[in-house]
Amino acid sequence: MPPLVLIVEDDAPIRDLFQRLAIRAGCQTLSVRNGTEALQVLHSESPNLILLDLGLPGGVTGEAILEYIDHNAHLEATRIVVVSAYPQGIRPIPNLARVSAVITKPVRPVELVHVIEEYTRA
Repeated sequence: MPPLVLIVEDDAPIRDLFQRLAIRAGCQTLSVRNGTEALQVLHSESPNLILLDLGLPGGVTGEAILEYIDHNAHLEATRIVVVSAYPQGIRPIPNLARVSAVITKPVRPVELVHVIEEYTRA
């Protein structure tokens, strides 16, 4: 069974691009547009990798998703790649030790495919 990648991104064109790149990397995908949808998926699924935008609209932020993941044993093996428009120094990332990589937007497609392959094959 191919690795499962959960894409949490509010911008539809970016979400679609990430989905195409994950499929190119040989993965199955689930994609959601906000934190509430992400928590619903994470309640029942244990993806191999999450591509997580921190700047999500609504009440459930990317940071809240990181905290949820940190407190749920069924997600212990899930790798997290934060994809953000903000460089690391400008917007601090909580639970940084739990994050496998941070990629700054705009994302280079070749780089993201490489990251997806690296963290779904480990």
